[in-house]
Amino acid sequence: MHNLDFLTSPGKRLNHQPAVKQWRRSLACIEGAKQDWSNMKDRSKNLYTTAHLFVSAIRIWEYQNNTPPALKEISHMLAMSIEHGNYICNKLKEMGIVDSVEGSFGNRLFVRDHLKIEEIPREDDESKLEEELKKFQESQKGISQKIETIKAEQAQKKKDLFAEMEKKLKQELDKKS
Repeated sequence: MHNLDFLTSPGKRLNHQPAVKQWRRSLACIEGAKQDWSNMKDRSKNLYTTAHLFVSAIRIWEYQNNTPPALKEISHMLAMSIEHGNYICNKLKEMGIVDSVEGSFGNRLFVRDHLKIEEIPREDDESKLEEELKKFQESQKGISQKIETIKAEQAQKKKDLFAEMEKKLKQELDKKS
């Protein structure tokens, strides 16, 4: 649990019960949100979902602060690294979904056309990766089967060669005896 000694002064006991309760409730909400976000991370691995989250974060920031957000603020809001946020932002800029404007307070993000998000394929990047992995594994199976057949042919040739050598050796021994 958290130490709340800072709420009392030495020798004088103050009644901060409502503040402590509010602080504990806020802490519980934050912990719950972290848990929800960690569960959501598993679901938001595709660009479609991440684009919706990114655009929503821009809108929420604009609503709460009456200013357009910077990339750092959106990345912090979505609990992602600035590098990952920059990657998503660049993808969305290429698609014409968001735009950034450089001003005296740095680069600020704006929603240009949120409807273009629907053009993003909803298929997970992982499923594409799995398909490619399966194709690669099948091709590797084919290669390994070819290798096995070549090894079997080599073994048969070796066996035939030894049989032929043994036959010639027996014939030479029969001639000498």
